[in-house]
Amino acid sequence: TVTGLLSTTTTGGVGSTTTFGTTTAGSMNVTSTGAVSQTGTISTGGATFSAAGQAINLTTNGATNNFTGTVNLTGATTQITDVNALTLGTLATGALTVGSTGALNLGQGTVTGNLVANSGGSGNTQSGNLPGTGTRGMTATGKSLTLHQAANGRQDNGKHAGRARRGTARRRQG
Repeated sequence: TVTGLLSTTTTGGVGSTTTFGTTTAGSMNVTSTGAVSQTGTISTGGATFSAAGQAINLTTNGATNNFTGTVNLTGATTQITDVNALTLGTLATGALTVGSTGALNLGQGTVTGNLVANSGGSGNTQSGNLPGTGTRGMTATGKSLTLHQAANGRQDNGKHAGRARRGTARRRQG
């Protein structure tokens, strides 16, 4: 347990993994030359996870993760789950899988693979442009999908479940 910033830099190289057990911190700044994973619950305010083109998997005990601030993600295939609402900030990922049981803000940046987002019955939004390649599958059962950025460059061949607001949930860009 850290009441302030938990900052860690791991330089073990490709093939190494930075793994978090049960972690409680005011905020986190994680930089790793290898993959990032977890074996216990992570509870923190804002967080930045950077894995230099390696995988980030924050779903192992994700059903109880609690990110109360903005989470920035840089890595290859990336997965994150939160027990409540989840706000993503700046993204630079490969495929991205995101799950929350509250409102989900997909942030801004680039996703160069498939994007799967499930807000567990709460709304999905985004705070800025989110261009990328691959399919987009978003679920906000019975709630709003607010994806109104003109520069998304989405290839809307994914599935969208929810009520569309400010346009349509299925919209071809370009």
